[in-house]
Amino acid sequence: MSGVINFVGGWMSDRCSHVEKINPVLFRRGAAYPKPMLWLYGSRDSFYALRHSRANFEAFRAAGGTGRFVEYELPAGQNGHFISGRPDLWQADVEAYVQGTTP
Repeated sequence: MSGVINFVGGWMSDRCSHVEKINPVLFRRGAAYPKPMLWLYGSRDSFYALRHSRANFEAFRAAGGTGRFVEYELPAGQNGHFISGRPDLWQADVEAYVQGTTP
């Protein structure tokens, strides 16, 4: 199986004044990938607010991309940008994706 797992992806922080001209374009281009992707994002991300990341996912879908957006709630004081180091959060979602059983 081949696939794409997006751990907190983006190019420019949502605090960048040009972010809306960069990140959505990046993800619209990714929509050409012919298989579903799994997007994993955490709350309290210091670079990308969940609303910004959801908007990027919607731009991806509007361009024809398929996939699943999953967000994880982290405790206060933890930065969602570093969820790649928290397999306790995403392991089941990744295993389901790899096995082809992701909804």
